[in-house]
Amino acid sequence: MKIRWDSPASAAAVLEAIRQDVREWRESVIPDALRSRGVFRVEGRVRGDRFELRYVGSFEHSPDVVLRGAVVARPEGGCDVVAAVGRPAGVFALPALLALLGVWELVRGGGFGSLALAGVVTVACVAYTETVSRRGARDAAYLVERLRQAVARAAQVEPVAPAS
Repeated sequence: MKIRWDSPASAAAVLEAIRQDVREWRESVIPDALRSRGVFRVEGRVRGDRFELRYVGSFEHSPDVVLRGAVVARPEGGCDVVAAVGRPAGVFALPALLALLGVWELVRGGGFGSLALAGVVTVACVAYTETVSRRGARDAAYLVERLRQAVARAAQVEPVAPAS
C-alpha cells in the first residue's frame, strides 16, 4: 500500500505534527479492535525528512506493520507526503533463506529432489508474501489515519500566505 498526499503546510510543519502525534502515549486513543490484539500505543520517529510509525504491542498477535515515508518540500510551497506500508526487515528473512538453501542444493547437483524443494519453497515464499501484504494493508489502517490527522493538523496550524 502506497500513499501520496499534497499538503499546503510546509515540510517542517508536517514533520513537527508527526513528532507531536507520536508523543501521544495514552492507550485509550488506540481503537478497541487493536487493543484487543495487544496494541497499546503507536511508536514513531522522525529523522530529517523521513518518518516511521509502528504499533507497540504486548501479545504475539499484535500487528507487525510499519508505515515509512518522507515529507518533501515543494519549490512553490507546501509539501508532498509519501509513505508505504511494510514489515520490519526481518520478517522475510526466513523464507528468503529457505529459498536460497533450495537453490543452493540445486546448484550443487542435488537432482530432482532439490529442484522440487526449491519449487515448493519458492511457491510458499510467494504465498506468504501475498498474505502478509494483504494483512499489512488492513492492519496499517490506523497508522495511515494517524498520519492523515497529523498532516491535516499541520495545514490548520500554519498560516497560509495570501495570494499575490
